[in-house]
Amino acid sequence: MIEKRVISKRCGLINPLSIDDYLRTDGYAALKKALKTDRIKLIEEVEASKLRGRGGAGFPA
Repeated sequence: MIEKRVISKRCGLINPLSIDDYLRTDGYAALKKALKTDRIKLIEEVEASKLRGRGGAGFPA
């Protein structure tokens, strides 16, 4: 099975200190999508994802 890099897909491909490199590789795409999405729909998507905080207590995001 081929590994699909999600979080680290830009590692080794761009200069991490360059905002231009980040933008050129679709940086902030998720933010752009979120800003165009209806608030209620966005909240529903976050709730449906079962996203939890990183503090370890399991509180919903």
